[in-house]
Amino acid sequence: MKNKFLLFGLVMFFMVGLAACSQKPKSANSEEAIQQSQTLKTVDDQVKYLVNEANGFVNTKNYDQAVNIANHILANLDKNSAPAMSVLEKAQAQLKAMADKKVTEMKGAMQNTLGGMGK
Repeated sequence: MKNKFLLFGLVMFFMVGLAACSQKPKSANSEEAIQQSQTLKTVDDQVKYLVNEANGFVNTKNYDQAVNIANHILANLDKNSAPAMSVLEKAQAQLKAMADKKVTEMKGAMQNTLGGMGK
């Protein structure tokens, strides 16, 4: 019986985790999210709401919106927010990976173009 409760608890934990991973933002953009957060009573509530929104933007590959929110949290609400720092690192890493991919694609295209000129 005890094992059934443990198994049920683990299943619920993973389901909640999966739901958080597929989370989408409620706001259309970072400015809207920041405005909405200002209606919340405490700074902690504002930070939690904004971190959730930022994670939603990361999940939907809107990394610039996530960066804007994380920077707002760190500059205006909680300069030591570990969740905001984590979101910022994830979003910046994804933006860098996208930029690196574009550079690689451009180099390949230039090499193909220049290589074709010699023929």
